[in-house]
Amino acid sequence: MQKWIVGVSLGFTLLNAATCSAQPEKQNAILVEVQRLPGCAGLDCPPWHTPPDIMFCFQAGDTYFTAESRTAPWAMSTEKLAPLKGKSVEIVVTKKTIHVTALGLRFNLQRLHHASSFGSPGCTQT
Repeated sequence: MQKWIVGVSLGFTLLNAATCSAQPEKQNAILVEVQRLPGCAGLDCPPWHTPPDIMFCFQAGDTYFTAESRTAPWAMSTEKLAPLKGKSVEIVVTKKTIHVTALGLRFNLQRLHHASSFGSPGCTQT
């Protein structure tokens, strides 16, 4: 019984250490490019205001990351992030999202892979 308790305790300790080391880290990045996606037109548009969908490309060191905003009508629009093109922002990159913090604003973007609509070669090869 005592060996079992020690084994379980050791397992939880190792699992906790592995989880802590796998946490994504904050890093500084430059907002390289901003692309606005075409919105709805005419009768395709809902009767309420919808913020535009925007794609972003970030460069952290030699690595490029692309993401898009699919903003819900009640959420803060990522339009406020677009004017920061060419400036440094703080990002946290996961497999599915990029969390951006800049000037006291926080945005959660959906990460993209193989986005071809960017002009910068680094942004199209993420």
